[in-house]
Amino acid sequence: MTESKTSSTNSLLSKAWVYYEQGPITQILQQTSIPIDTELGLNELIIEIKAAALNPVDIQIGNIPQWIANWILFTGVNKPKVPAADFSGIVYKIGNNVTKYKIGDEVFGLNFSLTGNGCLSQYIKLSENLPTLTHKPANLSHIEAAAIPLAFLTVYTALNNWGGFQNDDTTDQKVLILGASGGVGHIACQMARAMNKYVVGVCSTRNIEFVKQMGANEVIDYTINDIVSASKEYGPYDIILDCVGGTQLIPYLNSDFLKSNQSIYLTIVGDKTSRGVMGGVASYIFTPAMVFRSLKSMIGLGPRYYCINLSLTEENTNQMVSMLQKGMIKPVIDSVFEFSNHVKQAYERLDTGRVKGKVVIDFDK
Repeated sequence: MTESKTSSTNSLLSKAWVYYEQGPITQILQQTSIPIDTELGLNELIIEIKAAALNPVDIQIGNIPQWIANWILFTGVNKPKVPAADFSGIVYKIGNNVTKYKIGDEVFGLNFSLTGNGCLSQYIKLSENLPTLTHKPANLSHIEAAAIPLAFLTVYTALNNWGGFQNDDTTDQKVLILGASGGVGHIACQMARAMNKYVVGVCSTRNIEFVKQMGANEVIDYTINDIVSASKEYGPYDIILDCVGGTQLIPYLNSDFLKSNQSIYLTIVGDKTSRGVMGGVASYIFTPAMVFRSLKSMIGLGPRYYCINLSLTEENTNQMVSMLQKGMIKPVIDSVFEFSNHVKQAYERLDTGRVKGKVVIDFDK
């Protein structure tokens, strides 16, 4: 652990990347030092972060209009907001009643915050009872561990909690993954294959071999194929998992695409196609067609369809650790950038939409 100066008796100065007003994150980010209150509650701890992974949602939160940030999210004007949710690090200090962790423990997890309590900071204060915080598996580096939580928990929520997939011998179950080479998609391919399911992935030409390596039995190249006809050829599916957004397959969710009335179309993005706009269940607010589609699904008048967010439960976190320890899931790192001065470049890389795996920030550089 590194030694850090304190700004006062009860405050630790933490270098961080922050923004004060809403806007394009590559333009508004700046590096500064923020105070971390070292007066801990009984079950609180401070973590020294060693690596953090970036996600498109960081960019989308930055793009939320200022009035929404001020009056609905209550982020406050001129308050430093720290982006990023995935992290891996070392326990630096613990409260008097903390029992799950001790100083020096290697931990990782997900701290998703709409109000700017993110992980692009040398230190972060959390509760030991955060359900998405846990011990880092010894077989992963900090870089690898930081790349996992949001993607894994999103995929497990989709395939298991919503789709009903189990790690069993039901090998006749089939999943179609749209956006199979991305940060979430490449984990989805691995997880579905680890669960002994038949995986059909959709990606561009340059990522075909990568998606096959991630576990896809079949790969559809969207640059040269009509997605509807090509997907129909390999269907029908128990789960269609959409990691990119749009409505291309929505009109065709019949027996050619969904195997039965228990089969389901799950999107983690929604109908939107802009990378810079909030997706997930927030899409329901601005897209009445999605609301109508889900309501029809709920009352049995249409195919099962839901736009989902990840489930932040201790049970899902334990599943994550188990599968990582067994080597069933392995993060792929697209690129690693230095915390000291290359965070903006990292977000520029993420915003290209051509990332294969995850973009990670290394705090030791």
